[in-house]
Amino acid sequence: MTSIVIDDATLAVLQKADGLSEIKDSAGNLVGFFAPRILENATNLVQTASRCSQAELERRKNSKGKVFTTLEVFKHLQSLTPDSKEKEGLQKTIDEIAERDRCDAR
Repeated sequence: MTSIVIDDATLAVLQKADGLSEIKDSAGNLVGFFAPRILENATNLVQTASRCSQAELERRKNSKGKVFTTLEVFKHLQSLTPDSKEKEGLQKTIDEIAERDRCDAR
């Protein structure tokens, strides 16, 4: 990973971010993403955002289709498998997600 040193004025602006933020140039062109260190999954957020095009992010944001939470997806996957070991592994993940979501709600 490349490290970029910023001036105090830029730092002051970035410190106001409370979630994943787009970094744009003065013309409004997307340069990249910033996630504050306080976010538990900051690195993952930035990596995921950088893999999707801006058009795809907008499409997903404006989609009128049904949206599923991660917890709902894992519960559905668990309902599809007949394998007891796989069900156990999925249950462990479901429990971890539920705990994470419970903590995030505080």
